[in-house]
Amino acid sequence: MHDNSGEKQPYKTTLTLLIPDHLSTAAVSLLTELLQFDPGYRLGSGGGGVCDIKCHPFFSSVSWKALGC
Repeated sequence: MHDNSGEKQPYKTTLTLLIPDHLSTAAVSLLTELLQFDPGYRLGSGGGGVCDIKCHPFFSSVSWKALGC
């Protein structure tokens, strides 16, 4: 049934994230933090911004300076 009242209803849904067993703890942490339903709780959304993402353990072997970032 369609709502013809002209009001827009926000679309909200919660899905279960199925994480493969072979992923590292750091990869699982990164995925779950980036895919938080509430944008305010997502990795990188706080005061640290992109630095919070770059400093995540998943990226510990990345030389951001060498990449020019």
